Amino acid sequence: NTLRPGGFTSDLSWPKPWYKQKRFLISVGGVLLFILLVVALAAASVVGGTGFCPECSCEDPTAKAVSGAPRPPPRPKPASMCAGGEVGGVLRRLSREAYEYWASVNAAPEYSLVVMLADGYGPAIHTMARDVKRSLTGEKWAHLALDGHLVGNSFTTSLVTTTTDSAAGATAYSTGHKTYNGAIGVAPTSQANNTLCDLSTGGQLGVPVGGGRAAEPRGDEACCPVQRLANLMEGCKAQGMATGLVVTTLIPHATPASWSSHSLSRNHYEFIVQQQLEADPPFDVMLGGGKSLFDARRKDGRDLLAEHSDTYTIVTDAAGLEAEAARSGAAQKPLLGLFADGNMMLDVDRQRAPEATREPSLRDMTRVALRRLKATGKKFCLLVEGSRIDQALHNDDAIGAAHDALAYDEAFKEVLSEVEADSNVQLLGVADHSTGGVTLGYQEKWDIAYGNEQCPPDSPCFATWAHPAKKWDPHLVAHATMSTGRMAARLCCDTALRGDAALAFIQTHMGVGPDAAETERLRNASARLLEGYECPDALANGDEVYLHACGLETQLVLNRLLERSAGIALTTSYHTAEDIHVYAAGTRKTDFLGARENYEFGQAHLKLLGADLAPITEALNECAVPVAPPKR
Repeated sequence: NTLRPGGFTSDLSWPKPWYKQKRFLISVGGVLLFILLVVALAAASVVGGTGFCPECSCEDPTAKAVSGAPRPPPRPKPASMCAGGEVGGVLRRLSREAYEYWASVNAAPEYSLVVMLADGYGPAIHTMARDVKRSLTGEKWAHLALDGHLVGNSFTTSLVTTTTDSAAGATAYSTGHKTYNGAIGVAPTSQANNTLCDLSTGGQLGVPVGGGRAAEPRGDEACCPVQRLANLMEGCKAQGMATGLVVTTLIPHATPASWSSHSLSRNHYEFIVQQQLEADPPFDVMLGGGKSLFDARRKDGRDLLAEHSDTYTIVTDAAGLEAEAARSGAAQKPLLGLFADGNMMLDVDRQRAPEATREPSLRDMTRVALRRLKATGKKFCLLVEGSRIDQALHNDDAIGAAHDALAYDEAFKEVLSEVEADSNVQLLGVADHSTGGVTLGYQEKWDIAYGNEQCPPDSPCFATWAHPAKKWDPHLVAHATMSTGRMAARLCCDTALRGDAALAFIQTHMGVGPDAAETERLRNASARLLEGYECPDALANGDEVYLHACGLETQLVLNRLLERSAGIALTTSYHTAEDIHVYAAGTRKTDFLGARENYEFGQAHLKLLGADLAPITEALNECAVPVAPPKR
C-alpha cells in the first residue's frame, strides 16, 4: 500500500529494478569513498612511515591523539632512541631523548605507586611474625600492619618450573611476563629455549653449583636467545615519573635488578650494577648494600662510584642518610646509599650493633626515599624489598627471618601513612615465593610405639607416636638477641668462645642451651679451624656463614636446637611452591583483588598507571641493549 493524498490506495505496479534505486546508489557510493580513503591513508603511511624502522622518522603509534590539540612532537630518529655502546665505556642503553619523547606524548600519570616485595614471605612466615610480635609486646591479640590489607593470592610458578626463584618471580611482577629461573628482565624467544636458559634445571646458560642454590653464569645470547622485556620503572620514566629502589640486600640482587636491568643471569652482579648506574634518566633514589660491587674492588677494576660521583650524591651510613633527608628542593642530585659491602645486616643484629656504625632500618630508608621522591614534584614509582627474610630462611634461621619480617611490616606501616595522607598514592604488597617450608609445630621423629607388636584375636591393638609433637612457642624466637648466622660466626671466629664459654654464649643469646649431642657437634665444627686460621670477613660478619665448613655446621646445630625448643620446623633450605598473600592499600586497591598468576598482578599495576611497555620493549630489542657482560 502507498500513502497518497486522500488516503491509502493499492499500488500493484512492480517497483524499480534494485540497481536503479536511490538508496542502493547512495550505499555503493559510500563504500567506494571509504575504499578510496583507506588506500590514500595506506599510501601516506608508505611515504611517511608508521613504525620504528632504521630508514624513517614517524609518529609513535602509541600516542593518543586529542581532538583540537597540537600534534605530538615527531618520534626521535632511531639513532636517538639508543645511546652508549662505546668499547670500554658505557653500555648500550635507551637514550634520554627516547624517554623525554615518550613522556611528552604519554598521558600524565594520575597516581604514584609503591610496590613492596617481601622476599620468601609465605603465609606461615606471616603468622610466625605476628606471633613473635605478640610475644615481644605482650599484646595477646596484636596484629601486623599488613593484616588489614589482605586482598588476594599470587600463584608463583615460573615459566619452566612449579617453584620459582626470585629473578623469575620479580620479573613477572615488574614486566607482566613469566620467564625462566635466573632471568632478569628477559624471556626466551621461543618455548623451545625455556630449558636451555633456566638456571635451576642446569640449562646451557649456567652450571649449578652449591647444591643448585646458585649458578656460575657462562653463557651468552647464542645459547639462550631472549627478548628484552621493558619493566615498570622504565614505563614510569617514560611517563616522566620519579623512580626509586630500596632494599636490604645487594642493590643488584635479583629483585631490584628485575626492576632496573636486563640480564641473562641474575648472577651478573657487576654488569647489573653498571646498568643501574648508567640509566638515563637515572634513578632518583637507590638505597641498599653491595658497595664492593660499585667501587674499585670490582673484578674489572673500575671504580664506578668515582666515575658517577658527578651524577649521584653518595652516602654510606645512617647519619649521611638522615642529613640527606633533611634537605629539600627538587634540584638535588639523585641519591645513592650504600650501607654495607655485601648484604645489609639482619634486623635482629642491626638493632644491637653499636650506634655509631648501625645501619639504617628498612623503615628509615623507605621514609627517606618517599621524602626524596616527593621533593621532585613528580608522581613516582618506588620498589621496597624486605630482602633478607628469604636469605635467613635459606639458612634455616627462624630468628633472623621473623625479625626481618617485622622490619618489613614497619616499612609497610611507613608507606601506609603516605597512602592515608595522599589519595593519589597506591600500594601493592607481594612476595616472589615462600622459602624454608616453615611449619609452626614440630615432630622430631615419626617412630611408632606399639602397645602390642602382634595383634591377637579379640584384643585391642594400640599404636602411637613414640615422640610426641612439640607445639609452636614463639617466645624463644621473639626474645633471641642474635641471628643464628651471627651466633655461628662468633662461635667459629672468636677463639675465646670455646667449651663452657660457647655454651654460656648460646644460652645468653638464644635463651636455651644445647644437649650433649649438640655440644659435641659444636666442638667438632670449631675443631675444623686449625690454629692460626683467620676467618674471612664474609664469615666473621655473619653474611656468608653457609659457605664455610665451620659456619654451616655450627648454624645447623643452632637451628636444630631452636626448632626442637620452640616447636618450629624449617623443612627445606630452598623455595616452596605455595601461593603467597597479596596486600594493597589506596583508592585503587580493588584493582588487585582475587587469586591470580604473579604476572597478572604485574599487568594490573601497569594498567593502573596507564603504562604502555610495548614501545619500550620494541626499542630495547631494536637497540640490542646487552643482556650479558662484554667479553674481555
